[in-house]
Amino acid sequence: MTTLGVLCLALILTVSPASAQTTATTPADVFRQLLADRWVTREETLAELGFKGPLILGAPETRHEIYLPVPANVPLSGGEIKLNANYMRADGGRTTFVVSLDTYPVSSRPFPLEKGDASLVLGVDGTPRPSGFVRLGLDWGTALGADWICTDGRTAGNVLRIEPDSKFTFRFDGRSIHDLTTAWGALPLVPVILISSDNLTSGAYDSAWRLGVALERVGKRSRIRAFPKVGDNVDLDGVVIPPGLRSLPSFAALALGGSHVIRENAEVGALLALGSAGPFKADVVIADEAMTSALNHALDALRDEIQRNAPNAAVAFAEWRAQALNSTAGPTKSKEIQLAYMFGRPTIVVASDGGAQAAGLFGAYWNRMAVAPSMVVQAANEPDMDVSAVSLKYLGGKPGSFDVLAHADWSATFDIGAVAADGRLPGTLVLD
Repeated sequence: MTTLGVLCLALILTVSPASAQTTATTPADVFRQLLADRWVTREETLAELGFKGPLILGAPETRHEIYLPVPANVPLSGGEIKLNANYMRADGGRTTFVVSLDTYPVSSRPFPLEKGDASLVLGVDGTPRPSGFVRLGLDWGTALGADWICTDGRTAGNVLRIEPDSKFTFRFDGRSIHDLTTAWGALPLVPVILISSDNLTSGAYDSAWRLGVALERVGKRSRIRAFPKVGDNVDLDGVVIPPGLRSLPSFAALALGGSHVIRENAEVGALLALGSAGPFKADVVIADEAMTSALNHALDALRDEIQRNAPNAAVAFAEWRAQALNSTAGPTKSKEIQLAYMFGRPTIVVASDGGAQAAGLFGAYWNRMAVAPSMVVQAANEPDMDVSAVSLKYLGGKPGSFDVLAHADWSATFDIGAVAADGRLPGTLVLD
């Protein structure tokens, strides 16, 4: 057994206000509502996208394009961009701010005052984006009078400042994610990797580590969370339990709020049962035997409690369990990688011995091949390269190392002699 020392045992719970708006009045109604709720909500700020400070537009850099990640080929709903911005004009002239989405202008405004607010709210249409990005174009321009014809016409004193708390929000139907490739691209900026406990077998530890590295390579900062267990101390501040569930003892205990020690497995099941409106979520699950056992025990305990206290809700709970959280209730095949719908969202479930295969499958070479909801991968290695060709990644150019959110350039520097062999020199440079 290997102890994963970096895990945090405290589970911090938060809930969106939407969860408090449920109209269900009985446990059966709540479980039916949870089963029908397929929407996944995302909110991404510029800070989370890599902008550590304000984005400044002014001469000579007056244009900028930001790539906002969305699930590829998936329709969006309720898309909205809120730009928190202000401006200063020391050089005068006619100043305009043009904003475009996917290269099409959607807003154009003048700014005649010396300084002021330039904040803007834009709606984003639901058209699927095959590229996996919404392209936000920003153009801050100034036109001076005729007196600058023979002088420097740049206006360094006219500046637009866009704050890093500007955000992009949208929703998508989780059931529109049909394959592993799309599910990998649809992961949030900070995916949660769920493991069975903080005391793992070497295989499960290796799989969690490899998936975390694979996510880092595509610019996502993953977090590893352990499955909650009896005795864990959880923070329930801000958690809102639907009124229809408060008649059940486990949900009533969670509704007290504050710091709470989980007393029984039914309370673990209650945390899971809050679904997409609840606090407990996972984007990648390492499905070892301990995970299967813990999940089954928690859901069985909640089922028994429902049968004792609300027998009319037993059928609705069974239907919800079968579709919403039972994907890992059975044994996972060796080296299997599958798409499941857990915790109200698409989830990638990886067998405990499949971490290396999953990391290879979701790499740059094989990723587009994962167009199935479930795969058993024996090996996912890059093919042997042609001995007459040398990849730039071996010479310092690492794929994915450039940040298209802030810069749109990529470089690889190497000595031409490093690729000379047998008296031959490179004759062709191929960019893919």
